[in-house]
Amino acid sequence: MSTPNDDSRAPALLRARSLVLTERILGLCDRDPARPAYGCCDRNYWCYKLHDLANARFQEAALFFAAAAPRLAPEAAPAVLSLAGAAVRFWAARRHGDGSVDEVYPFERSFCATSMSAQAAAGAWLRLSAPPDVDFAVTGDWLAANDNPEVANQMAGAALALARIARITGKARYADAARDKVRSLVARQLPGGCYAEYGGPDAGYATITLALLAGYLDLVDDAAALASMRACAAFLESVTDADGLYDWRAMSRRTQFLYPSGLAYLESPVLGRLAAGLRRNVVINPLWMDDRYCIPLAADYLLAAERLDVRAGSGGGE
Repeated sequence: MSTPNDDSRAPALLRARSLVLTERILGLCDRDPARPAYGCCDRNYWCYKLHDLANARFQEAALFFAAAAPRLAPEAAPAVLSLAGAAVRFWAARRHGDGSVDEVYPFERSFCATSMSAQAAAGAWLRLSAPPDVDFAVTGDWLAANDNPEVANQMAGAALALARIARITGKARYADAARDKVRSLVARQLPGGCYAEYGGPDAGYATITLALLAGYLDLVDDAAALASMRACAAFLESVTDADGLYDWRAMSRRTQFLYPSGLAYLESPVLGRLAAGLRRNVVINPLWMDDRYCIPLAADYLLAAERLDVRAGSGGGE
């Protein structure tokens, strides 16, 4: 069985399964600086005119672009980084006055979409050498004041967004709010170690939660969060087979995917199983996902490869 420690090929494998989507994700975005929708990554809105509002979650492409650019051809990287900044700007411009965003319908003020898009926008912003001028504080205030405790991955997304906003703004109140979200999440962790998704365990969403908490721990020292993550990793090890597959019928949200960056952070053997499944082409990877969901999974593959490179002391030039 492969593990992150004995499989030096895993970063290249994860990166390859992600970067193959670069052109597809670029195609979702309005890349013309002369148009008002420049930086919008919801093609159904800006191109096909099928929707009356842009789904804010497509703006998570900003993080994919920021993470992918260093791995692209030198002549392509500057344009991709510019588009990452444009995607952040479009996200910021489409927020409500209270800092929240919509996903499906006008004035939705979605906790999920605000949490996930904010953590990605802030994550991209932190990677850019010349980031756009964005007031993240208003979104930080909204996230601090709102919750969805029944859904662990959304709470983890809010925690990571708040931790990144704390880093951007230098304001400790956002780091404190991030800790509060994590405490709430951990308090609802199931006896078997999995995080609760609408009251039950779900392996796929648990790996999203782990990925987001790993990002949170990059910024916040939180021993309770780390212990909680290890308990969840033990659950995942008990339910996944040698190819990273699990009984999706037993999951509360019936997912079939695994996000790898939290597994890489924890050096979980489940990551080695996922790599085996990728080589055998039997496990869901970003290329198999639709336009909406390929973006965050592809970004997480890149983040996992980065973590493995750092652990190995490699620049990832394989």
